[in-house]
Amino acid sequence: MRPPYPSLSSPFTIAAALALGHTRDELRQAVRVGRLVSLRRGVLVAAEARRVAEQHDTTLHAQDIAALALAMPRRSLVAVGASATRIHGLPLRRSPPDELAVCVNDRRRTCGTHRDGYYLRVARLPEHHVETRHGVLVTTPARTVLDVAAHHGFDNGVVATDAAYHARLITPSLLRLTAEDLENRPGIETARECLAFADPAAESVLESISRLAMREIGIPMPETQVVLYDDGCIEIRVDFFWRRLRLVGEADGLKKYTLNGRQPLDALRDERERGAHPARSGLRHRPVGLADREQSAAPGRPPEAGPGSGRGANRPDRLTRRSHCHTRCVVPRPSWAGNMTHRV
Repeated sequence: MRPPYPSLSSPFTIAAALALGHTRDELRQAVRVGRLVSLRRGVLVAAEARRVAEQHDTTLHAQDIAALALAMPRRSLVAVGASATRIHGLPLRRSPPDELAVCVNDRRRTCGTHRDGYYLRVARLPEHHVETRHGVLVTTPARTVLDVAAHHGFDNGVVATDAAYHARLITPSLLRLTAEDLENRPGIETARECLAFADPAAESVLESISRLAMREIGIPMPETQVVLYDDGCIEIRVDFFWRRLRLVGEADGLKKYTLNGRQPLDALRDERERGAHPARSGLRHRPVGLADREQSAAPGRPPEAGPGSGRGANRPDRLTRRSHCHTRCVVPRPSWAGNMTHRV
């Protein structure tokens, strides 16, 4: 009778299997026939556990981190940065790197390295910045989004922070306290800018990207998730609202047209009725669909953009955005924009 494996749900070392009575030849045969999967040198996992982990990116990445920790038993590895966002289920503006990102807290005995599909960094990790998720050590959501902003840039930090707010993983006060612990961390100024710009009211990645695009081209920041009233009755809640311009904006992605099993025609009909509510109140309503990556249309960001002098929507005194959703947002052209037309 074959001895049991050290674990049927998580990675284990060959040494642990040998201790239970397995032989190396038997383990090699199990890998060849598909009962076991080799994750790293000296680290195996049951094939069924691997198939279950592959159903979700969070559990799959956590399993890879656990295998790396077993392959480096003398170091207490903590998933950080892009790896931590994947384990927490937080998105980034751009696709995260495939390599694992881990960190150790021992500066005296460890040097940072990049090899064998992982980045090993050395940094100060207070105990309250680390937690356990899916069986592996990982930085807390607050530490994670600040690390992402500092290491992977402002845009990725904003998208991850907005998503963490929406998932109720962080609060503004918790972010500020965590940032105070990282006063001397490289890139902390970018992280603080991200903290100030992030919006706890954001409800999707597309809304975060939309606000980043507005920042890049100098459009004044709108109020977000505003409830509009008509004769004292609640009508609708809109994604963006420029009160001075009496302009409503909606961040519309293709996913909304099939969300919750809806038929696309029914979704379009609901959208048309939704757009009629602001019109009855004298507001302009424009859906805004943005591609995955916008290009900056102006080198500077003026403090405020005023209305253009033209009246027609198709005249050159308007700023036009077009997206893959075949929707258009027309807002008054600021005086600094000249004759440019920004397309996405």
